[in-house]
Amino acid sequence: MYRPAVWLVIFLFVGLSCGCGKKEKAFLPPQPAGMAIVTVADEERQRLSPDDGVVLQQVTNWLDRDISRRLRDRGFEIALLPDMKSYKSTMGPLLIIHIDSFEPGLAANLPQREASGLPSALIVNYRLLDERGALLDQWQDGAESIKGGTYCARTLNRRAIERIAAAFREN
Repeated sequence: MYRPAVWLVIFLFVGLSCGCGKKEKAFLPPQPAGMAIVTVADEERQRLSPDDGVVLQQVTNWLDRDISRRLRDRGFEIALLPDMKSYKSTMGPLLIIHIDSFEPGLAANLPQREASGLPSALIVNYRLLDERGALLDQWQDGAESIKGGTYCARTLNRRAIERIAAAFREN
């Protein structure tokens, strides 16, 4: 009568102590808790007409909100900075998004953002710096959409999130 109970106790002891049922976690370097983001589009805004500059401002606002939401979903605390001077190393790594080129296309001027003949285009240069200012990653990316600039920004943000995640996995 005691023999099955003894085997059950031994089985439970071995199972619990040896990790029966434990899932192996992949070793990843610690991800920083926070990240700061600054978007620079001053040169491009000066090049554009005032109406197109307003559209660019709308697209950069949307880009900032979208990328910060996506990074929050990945576990980062995000600080959106108005300029580089407001960055402090305690905020974590810094992502600099520099708008190299923006073409609003015709969709920006249509009332309901209907599809049109000329696509919107956005070319962005990214720089990811660590807290000390060392370059972790740098890349340039671009996208086009006949639906408008925010669709371009969405595509770029998806790619940027994957690239940022890869940079932290490597370091």
